Amino acid sequence: FKIIVPTCSMIFSNAATFRMTHLAASSLLFRTSRPPMLIDSIRHFAAFSGNNGSASRSSRSTSSRNLNLMPRKKQRLVHPRERCFSTSSSSATSDESDSVNSNSKSSSRRAGAAVELLPTYLSDARAVQRYHPTEAPDGALQLCVAENQMLEDLLVPALSSFTSAPTSFAADMIYYQPTHGRPSARMAMARYLERTLGGLPEELKKNEKSLDPEGLVMGAGCNAVLENLCICLADAGDAVLIPTPYYAAFEFDLVARAALSIVPVDTMKHHPEVEDNGTALPKEVYFPNRSSLDAAYEAAEAKGSPPKILLLSHPNNPLGICYPASVMQECIDWCRERQVHLVSDEIYAGSVYRHANDDEEPTFTSALALGAAEGDSEADGLGLG
Repeated sequence: FKIIVPTCSMIFSNAATFRMTHLAASSLLFRTSRPPMLIDSIRHFAAFSGNNGSASRSSRSTSSRNLNLMPRKKQRLVHPRERCFSTSSSSATSDESDSVNSNSKSSSRRAGAAVELLPTYLSDARAVQRYHPTEAPDGALQLCVAENQMLEDLLVPALSSFTSAPTSFAADMIYYQPTHGRPSARMAMARYLERTLGGLPEELKKNEKSLDPEGLVMGAGCNAVLENLCICLADAGDAVLIPTPYYAAFEFDLVARAALSIVPVDTMKHHPEVEDNGTALPKEVYFPNRSSLDAAYEAAEAKGSPPKILLLSHPNNPLGICYPASVMQECIDWCRERQVHLVSDEIYAGSVYRHANDDEEPTFTSALALGAAEGDSEADGLGLG
């Protein structure tokens, strides 16, 4: 049997991802002709991936045949580079490669490079046949992942005691989950967003795929999600346009590691009705329009930072205002024309209240609702996040 043990695991986290780039984990492959002791106790552990696992055994590689042909008597250590970066163990089928490339059409170069690594992620480990005492005595025991299937019968009952219903805790929840969220969680999030984002349910009737759970990527924390998303959409030095005033932490989220350049959109300077009369300014002066967006776009290009993203905080932080549907639509149309991604940060969509001085109830219209209203119209350069 073989035991695969990790010696160095490198993770480059950027997205989708974001979580989507794992450099091939270095490992050592041991071979011996003797079966393991206490084989009955590790019968479940021999299956190296979790249930519904994100690291299930691959059928796309032929390296398992090559590895199994290694003579037992040599009993040598095989460096992972002999497998991870060999043609047989790291290549994907042409269909899979085409699929990967087509998905990165509008992404940044660094996101595209990350996607290309996906077929090789742990391909050496996935290709090795799993150990079985009778059917595959030469199989492998995978020790590269922090999963212990031997304890499933103990962990599941214990963790179920903390849930509202004993049957609500699925056994596969103790193993690695899909990096973009469990299917049930994504389904629940999609339904929640339909209720929270005003006007969306009606628009979804026109375009059923607007909130397809398969299109959702869940992450832990708004800052991390925004950083990962922008890394996928823009390369280092590219510009992100943000109407002023904006949330101060955007400077950290987009600059510290994403290495993007923030270019303010001065809405007040380009608003035709602004007059400094010493009183409070109307909220309309903070609405972005074509003039202010064009000026920011040109300013970004002038300093050598190609504009790739228009980031809206909607409802706005720190102002607390909502952009009218007409303003949001103008931003969407402008992004289409300029081939710029629109990212609408709508974290406060469920916290919209009427101000005492407002004559009308505030209205919130999600960018997603407007996108759904456009149906199946296709145009490059628009990403609704």
